[in-house]
Amino acid sequence: MKLNHLSIVQLTHIFIVSFFVSMISCIPQKQIGKGGVIESGTVTTGKCTKPQKRYTKDVKVALKGSVAKWKVVSGVDLEASVKSEVTKLTDYSQVGLDLDLILFRICEMSRNASLTQEQTGNLTTLAMKTWNGRMSVNEQKNIISQLKVELASNLKTANELKLNTETILSNLNLISGEQILRNPKIQILPLLFPLSNLRGDTLTSVSDLVIEGLTDYQTKGLDTNQLEKQKFSSVGKAIAMTIEKTLPTFNSLSDREGTKYQVYSSIWNANTHNLSKIEVFDITKFQQTYSELNSLKTNYNIVVNRATDYLADISRFFNPEDNKIKTRTKAPCRPRGR
Repeated sequence: MKLNHLSIVQLTHIFIVSFFVSMISCIPQKQIGKGGVIESGTVTTGKCTKPQKRYTKDVKVALKGSVAKWKVVSGVDLEASVKSEVTKLTDYSQVGLDLDLILFRICEMSRNASLTQEQTGNLTTLAMKTWNGRMSVNEQKNIISQLKVELASNLKTANELKLNTETILSNLNLISGEQILRNPKIQILPLLFPLSNLRGDTLTSVSDLVIEGLTDYQTKGLDTNQLEKQKFSSVGKAIAMTIEKTLPTFNSLSDREGTKYQVYSSIWNANTHNLSKIEVFDITKFQQTYSELNSLKTNYNIVVNRATDYLADISRFFNPEDNKIKTRTKAPCRPRGR
């Protein structure tokens, strides 16, 4: 039976693992007491065989520096350290570093640290998996660099949405405030659009708000006050004109089709199969920004659409199709004045 190249490589690695583990197989389980003293069990004096391949000084120095960081604090800490350092060492594969030298150093470190056979086997397997599924530090940094470019573009969009929102709210507050829509000098306006509506904390129902407004309108004799009615009519037309001039700005800032303000994720999507291999940066921070940016865009569209609809309703109230403001046209406008 013929073996393909991948099978030969896998069998070779299995042989290497078995070889190095067998070199320290005489290490039984041991108990470590206070101060690091071995209370039971023995430590092997076996040797690890150096790989026949010759390595440059730079490769040896790099590996020596990594091994120095494999401090035996606990099994979990050691495995995390080995995985991290093997990932960093993958960059040296371009200048000749191979798995055999790494496994040799793990064997030496295990013997010197008096690790058990099981611990050594776990470290060796971990090193193999990390090396074979490796992504070099440079490759990781390249992906992160591309993600940062994409993030910068998205943050530019976010800032644009921020400025647009400030423009919309500024215009909306001006029109709905006491200077225009709730001008106290025009007695009818505060009845139809009371300041309490802006607070949004009223517990009164919509129907009660309408009845309350109409009752006040009649109680104060405004229904027969021709001067106030003329003032209201004139101001109403001015408000409608102001809104008609403002709406094009709101419409230009809207994105009803969802194509004007883009949140890009093509680089993130193209690297989904590599993201789990990135060790040099907490990639979840990028993932969170994509979610938050999409949420920001959704909320922005809600703000723009509601602000536009609100002004359009006010405009229609003051400028009905038959140019006559009737009692029945007042009712729906009072609750919408919030």
